[in-house]
Amino acid sequence: HSEEQKRIAEKSKIELDASGKFDKPIVTEILSFTKFYPAEEYHQDYYKKQADRFNAYKKLSGREQIIEETWDGSEFEYNVSHWKNFTKPSKEELKK
Repeated sequence: HSEEQKRIAEKSKIELDASGKFDKPIVTEILSFTKFYPAEEYHQDYYKKQADRFNAYKKLSGREQIIEETWDGSEFEYNVSHWKNFTKPSKEELKK
């Protein structure tokens, strides 16, 4: 959306690449925002609304194992401070 977001994304990518967490370079492109497609309501907070299904998926898909092996709960803690005051936009706002 903004140059600041782009700067943060590029910095994060460089830091992750330099961390040595992966054997190959990070090649994910950082692209400009074009259009947002909101998910249907039943997808919102799915991990809370359908906790049993989500946890089964997480475990059986191998996702949980990869997360534990790769991130081991340490140095790459997800920073959520900028989301503390987030309010989900209304349907009307999302349709604009």
